Amino acid sequence: MKEIRYLLWNNLEKVKFYFLILLAASLPFSESLKEISIFLSALILLAQYLRREIRLEFGLIHYGYILLILAALISTIQAENLRRSLDGLNDILFFTAPFFVTQSIQPKEKNFRIILWMLGLSTTLAASIYLGKSLYLNRPLEIPSLGNQNYTAMFLIIVSTGLISFLLFSNQKSQIANVILASFIFILMLAAVKTVMRTSFLALGVYVLILFGYFRNYKWIRFFFFSLCSFLLLAFIFVESMRTKIFITSSLYARLELWKHAFRLFLENPIWGVGLNHFSFTFPKNFFVDAGVSYFDAHSLYFQTIAQMGLLGLAAIFLIIYGFLKNWLKTRPLMVINLAKKYAALGAFCVIFLGGIFDHTLHHGQAIAFSMLTGFIFSNPAQEEREK
Repeated sequence: MKEIRYLLWNNLEKVKFYFLILLAASLPFSESLKEISIFLSALILLAQYLRREIRLEFGLIHYGYILLILAALISTIQAENLRRSLDGLNDILFFTAPFFVTQSIQPKEKNFRIILWMLGLSTTLAASIYLGKSLYLNRPLEIPSLGNQNYTAMFLIIVSTGLISFLLFSNQKSQIANVILASFIFILMLAAVKTVMRTSFLALGVYVLILFGYFRNYKWIRFFFFSLCSFLLLAFIFVESMRTKIFITSSLYARLELWKHAFRLFLENPIWGVGLNHFSFTFPKNFFVDAGVSYFDAHSLYFQTIAQMGLLGLAAIFLIIYGFLKNWLKTRPLMVINLAKKYAALGAFCVIFLGGIFDHTLHHGQAIAFSMLTGFIFSNPAQEEREK
């Protein structure tokens, strides 16, 4: 027993990485495994930090995450229902920890490859299972462990953009690996279409336009751009539920009412908000859409944040955004794999913060995926390039 303890204690870096692999594998499937892997990897990170085995370089995005935790904590203390608010605080802690854990792992090319392959494999497997059920039952696709259709679509698009970045920029020498990656992307895109959710595709469109704008002279980028446009056009033509959903505008009026209510809650408690998981709104029975239906989500990351965490929470969100963009714009990768990391994180950023205009995105599995992919671009690329 002492030997096992000694072995684990002296190989904390490897053990932490194994838990990160477990997290990537369990995200689309198991809530309990996800929580265990996050908790234990964060515990190992803390032990390494106390033993001075690692040193984390802090920037604006780090302070944004810390401020978000503080805002959530203050909001929870002030909340009417402490237990309900603690659940929200727990969620924030669980999607924040992977950012610091991923940043702390050794920035080797193989580590990023392993995590992204595992994330792609597990998500494609889950998407395939529930895509089959969706087609059989003729209803929109939803992966239970990822949340509702909206959250499922967000997660699928984040993983898709990560795999797209990896396929385009990782310099894969194996054609078989490229074919497998392309197959994963196709299945994930098909599953995302079957969720019938629009917000994630808006974020995907922005990601693709940025990619095309920067690299339009590359034939692979042009080929990918026109292939994706063709795929989405065919989906629009042949998937009736998707075609119908695009032209429904009544949800915009419902969102406006939710945003107005969120702003009213913000005015009641402008500094720290009403408390996490305390947003609630029931549409009047004479309202022309969703009459009598209760919502517990403002359908906007920003309105949800100001209602529940006030100005402190909103400041934290904007600090994370500014910190990400500042780092992303100044980074000039010397290695191709770091270009893959950079654009994988960008895809997740688009889903969370552009999609966040119309939905509460920094939540559940998609928030964890964003934190993991972003952590990679805040590791030390110079060290990796020296190792090469």
